[in-house]
Amino acid sequence: LPATGTAFVSVADVDKEAILPAVRRLYAAGFKLLATGGTWRFLQGQGVHAERVNKVREGSPHILERLASGEVKLVFNTTVGAKAAQDSVALRREAVTRGLAYYTTVAAADAASRAIERLSAGGFEVKSLQARLASSARSF
Repeated sequence: LPATGTAFVSVADVDKEAILPAVRRLYAAGFKLLATGGTWRFLQGQGVHAERVNKVREGSPHILERLASGEVKLVFNTTVGAKAAQDSVALRREAVTRGLAYYTTVAAADAASRAIERLSAGGFEVKSLQARLASSARSF
């Protein structure tokens, strides 16, 4: 997971409310946000600053160009319906080619944003299972 950088967010209308906490976490962690029209309007209405970026079919400059530039490090993209899924094929292909973190469900975006939040707050400690069990046995 990237700790900082630019995140691209484009989600189906039914997911906009649900994705908001994850997007707020990214913003609080210092991410710059890019969003397509409908998602951008929603985020602005919720007080979350994002830069609007065109979908490919809306013309240049568009999101594939931003991905190709190497600027984007993380993608939250949900779709509903065959047309929307087909429209995001090129986006998924570019993200996979570039090795970007790419999440297609609200649950996955939420988990990723929580992990980024945790990492930005100072990380975590790694312990072997044996060490964890030994310390919990002492507390009884």
